[in-house]
Amino acid sequence: MGNQTSQVGYEVLDQSTGRRIRRVTSSASILLESRKSLTGAPWLSRVLRGKPSPYGCHPLDANTVNFAIYSTEQRHMSLIIYHPEGSALAAGSGALEAIPEDAEAGDDKNLEPPNDDSSGFAVLALDSCVELRLDPRKNRMGKVWHVAVQPLLAGYRYAWRVGRGKGAQIVLDPFARIIDSPLYYDFHAREKRKNKYTPFAVIPPLDYLSGFDWQGVRKPNIPASDMVIYEVHVRSFTAMAKDIRSPRGTFTAVIEKIPYLKALGINCVEFLPIFEFNELEWQKKNPSTGEDLCQYWGYSTVAFFAPMNRFSVIGAATSEAARRKWARAYRYRHVLDEFRTMVRELHRAGIAVILDIVFNHTAETWKTYHFRALANREYYLHDHGNDVNFSGCGHTFACNSLAGIEVIHDCVRFWANDMQVDGFRFDLAACLLRSTVPPFDLMEFPAVIQALKNDSALSDVLFIAEPWDLSAYVVGHFAQFGPSWSDWNGKYRDCVRKFIKGDTGMIQEMATRICGSEDIYGGNVPAEIRRGLQENGHAYGINFITCHDGMSLRDLVSYNDAQNWANGEDNRDGEKHNLSWNCGVEGETDDENVLRLRRRQERNFFLILLCSARVPMIRSGDEIGHTQRGNSNVWCQDNELNYLHWNALASESGEARSLFRFVSTLVHFRKLTAPIWRRFLSESRGDFVWCGTDASAAVLCNALGSVGERDDDTSSEEPLADTSACPLNWENPNNFLAFVIRGARAPALQGRHLYIAFNASHEACDITAPRFADGKSGWAVLFNTAAPAPMDCFALAGASGFPEDVETSMTCVSMPFHMEPYSAVLMVQHCASFGSVENERTQESAQAPEQTPTDAPPALEPETSEASAPGTPAADARTEASAPQDVSEAAPEPAGDSNAAGVDAEAPAMESAPDPLEVSASGSGPEETSPDTAPDTADTDAAPDTAATDTTAADVETADAAPDTPATETGDTADAAPDTAAADVDPGDTAADTDMAIEPQQDMPPGEQAP
Repeated sequence: MGNQTSQVGYEVLDQSTGRRIRRVTSSASILLESRKSLTGAPWLSRVLRGKPSPYGCHPLDANTVNFAIYSTEQRHMSLIIYHPEGSALAAGSGALEAIPEDAEAGDDKNLEPPNDDSSGFAVLALDSCVELRLDPRKNRMGKVWHVAVQPLLAGYRYAWRVGRGKGAQIVLDPFARIIDSPLYYDFHAREKRKNKYTPFAVIPPLDYLSGFDWQGVRKPNIPASDMVIYEVHVRSFTAMAKDIRSPRGTFTAVIEKIPYLKALGINCVEFLPIFEFNELEWQKKNPSTGEDLCQYWGYSTVAFFAPMNRFSVIGAATSEAARRKWARAYRYRHVLDEFRTMVRELHRAGIAVILDIVFNHTAETWKTYHFRALANREYYLHDHGNDVNFSGCGHTFACNSLAGIEVIHDCVRFWANDMQVDGFRFDLAACLLRSTVPPFDLMEFPAVIQALKNDSALSDVLFIAEPWDLSAYVVGHFAQFGPSWSDWNGKYRDCVRKFIKGDTGMIQEMATRICGSEDIYGGNVPAEIRRGLQENGHAYGINFITCHDGMSLRDLVSYNDAQNWANGEDNRDGEKHNLSWNCGVEGETDDENVLRLRRRQERNFFLILLCSARVPMIRSGDEIGHTQRGNSNVWCQDNELNYLHWNALASESGEARSLFRFVSTLVHFRKLTAPIWRRFLSESRGDFVWCGTDASAAVLCNALGSVGERDDDTSSEEPLADTSACPLNWENPNNFLAFVIRGARAPALQGRHLYIAFNASHEACDITAPRFADGKSGWAVLFNTAAPAPMDCFALAGASGFPEDVETSMTCVSMPFHMEPYSAVLMVQHCASFGSVENERTQESAQAPEQTPTDAPPALEPETSEASAPGTPAADARTEASAPQDVSEAAPEPAGDSNAAGVDAEAPAMESAPDPLEVSASGSGPEETSPDTAPDTADTDAAPDTAATDTTAADVETADAAPDTPATETGDTADAAPDTAAADVDPGDTAADTDMAIEPQQDMPPGEQAP
């Protein structure tokens, strides 16, 4: 049965008799009973029963596409398919008002299922779409509705309609792989607020999964224990990068910055949520500037299976002309291809990819997109009909209901297998443990965890839990679920912050954290692995000091109090218990003594982070001193508070450049010594010895050349030295901690021991490291946080992979060694046998394998290029660094409340050069801001009990505040670990850094800024 139209309206004809059944005006809608012929929608030829799995929209063959969705609705379910050239109603817009009332009457009783494979259905033919009203007798199996249509209709939009009449809701397919949502230039005209968020699911092409060319690139398969994780936001990472050709703030722009990641030395990136979300769900303004605020971080997911449209080169265009230009230049079929291209190039460079994913709540706080209408009671936790709030966002996703498990398992499988993602970080993961019935207790082995654990296709996927929610704090709990599981060590974060700023009584706990937090994770580790007899690549815990939640590292040493006024909530939002110390002045200052102390403290944090057992994580921007001006909750700031300030790296002698050099050298050292940090360190097993300030009475056993000579049974290993005559004072209120680590486990050390000391006190001290039995060896400085750059870091003699402008440590220091207040030092055993090092490094570089080219065009030069090659400090100046100079007066003790923060200084314009740290000098970008380092510390211990602080001590651990929403947005970051066990070269060093960027055609005009 079909219809025909005329100038005055439609005529509905019975095709068998030709008799006119009904005539209406062209503005009305006509309900048809149909079998196969759909002349009311000539672009739709046939409707079939379909299959109940898999969920979502999937092509069955070149001419058929299947739709399936889970819903508790028993009678009324419709599939709406929109013609690309017509207007359409959006998900969440409510009932279909275009349906005439008489079309509702008695339509169900007239539907008789056909005898063939066609579906029994009714068709609502509109000017721009058709609605297929499904028959529960033919199109429903259990709680799954399904239907198939011909032809494939790739690129057409579709939605589901749940219910009938005015109470019906049009909803988004929660399993949709491709989402059509507003482009950046439409969506971000925030001052006009004329564009609403209107997402639609899109029917994918036949080869949307199989059609992508991975070019033979596979996952790097880096053991979790060897990772050094870098937490980063896609848009923030490149929004102010002036030296790239692709639209900034996109997946493609990340590719152009891979050389920077390689220079830093990290081997794993952890992206903040990259799934489709509504940036304008919160209508707030900055009270000072009037600037519109938004949901910037993305912890409010709309579509779990679809990448964020506005992180794509087309979606991020700032104008219609730019959109057309980038569409021609890159020729991505859809955003899935662009995301996979980014993953492929990161993998080619030896960098793993972890996605931060939010399953504790969804974007349906105030608006219904899908789950609320489809099966509200099965997708969310309810107590007597009311939402249960463990997420801080007003509701909690039912992770262990059948429906919830299917969403989580299918989502993880899709991103891990089809998108080749290496791992996931679960936001507020304590919600994964909760029962679905009151009182919603934490379960010992939740069904969703079992589903992920029992899936053999996910056996090599890393799962990182944020081990808390609003009412639970379970650090260490997730490690019991197997080698794939680890969690953020919030206790490590709090302990390090208190220790480094000089809180008393922290030495014993700090020692435990450095050794791998065996008190937290040891009970979940097999004895053989705990004793070091075996290695399984398990991460166990992720060490971190800062993350996206809270202050940046620069702000952690610059502010005592959070400055969240720009968020429009009267500074009531975000974490206030940050365990920060401003080093004597609140906020920005030009006091050189204060600035010198802050620089030292930043380096102290990095040194202790990267010299602790377990996996370290670095927050993006901390390596160059990024500031958020004291804001500890920048979840809503789409501006320079979140953006990475590349222009800070322009000055060769600037602090950002110096800090980056220090951190990158330290990261490379960490990777070279990876085997040391993979297991729990134990003094009784001979891994190390603790030392007092004067350890001259201790004599270390000979170690040079002893690689591989030690007995596997480490329980019988002879001690490194007898330090009974010079023990570490565990009750020392000045927080001095020193130890010698046996170097035999790390081949790069060639048996040399390491000496590490921290003086977290406002008083200077002289130290004497243990002596060597051979009488020839001494101690050479590798890192000294009190020394001025470039003498604050050196390369390890006999090893490669360090930055080219870092000299090799070749001179032994004399004892006693002077340590400034709040400083740290790392030394390595040294003797004349390691004198000819530069020739070795040159030979290794010459023997490096050829880089693997990509099929992409070579990277284009920046728009303006005033190259300035980095200078290399003189060797004699380097030598002086082994004996640190007196670089400051006595440091001030931690001060209490200070005055308001100062004004940020504008950074110099950046230069462009082949160096990955160099950027274009064109355009200075937004004003430079101070680094944001405020931590998420809802789970922290007591407030600092330092001398002059007026914060109240409270040694009670509370769950980290959690939710990524206004006034409650808090969280942590994961640490990163070494790259490989014994190799001197990072697995990704063979990748062609200059060929990684996927560039537009050579004749394209200069790149356009996205955000």
